[in-house]
Amino acid sequence: MRRDAQLAFSLIELLVVIALLAILAPLAVGGLGRLTQDARMAAALNDFHGALELSRSHAIRSGQSTVICKSADGRRCTQSGDWDQGWLAFEDRNRDGNCIDADGDGRCDDDGGRIVLQGEGIQRWRLRLVASGQYPRYRIRFEPSGLAPGHATTFSLCDLTGRHPPRGLVVSMLGRIRPSQEGDNHRCDR
Repeated sequence: MRRDAQLAFSLIELLVVIALLAILAPLAVGGLGRLTQDARMAAALNDFHGALELSRSHAIRSGQSTVICKSADGRRCTQSGDWDQGWLAFEDRNRDGNCIDADGDGRCDDDGGRIVLQGEGIQRWRLRLVASGQYPRYRIRFEPSGLAPGHATTFSLCDLTGRHPPRGLVVSMLGRIRPSQEGDNHRCDR
């Protein structure tokens, strides 16, 4: 009794498998892209939330007014562009709301305030971080009491691929930082 075993695929079977893979592969890749972008949004928002909390905490612990501002290079504040270019947190000893670290020593050149944090931009992830509020925001000041008087702001994290709705953070004048809720107004249309 000899039993013939099939050790290979027929051409028809192979073509059917290739056709199924051609149909299913783009679906899997598209889902993976959405999942990856979702993870990037969560990471970016958590990173920025941590930077805001660190700035507030530093103000309270050090007794120094601490500012977080937009910064493209991590060495100076800028008023242009959005927050997705990066940010800089520093002790604002002369209370001018500005820091320039031209010599790269980790201190603001004009008042010697220590640079607390340099945040990296998120533009490469096709995300935009926009601030809105009563006044255009390019900085937030936290006082040693933890308050952020006059700096109530909503930050909107926008997915430039259009796959995800905006997410955000809200900073109150009391210095409280919370995730945005469904009713909060996001500004992604700039």
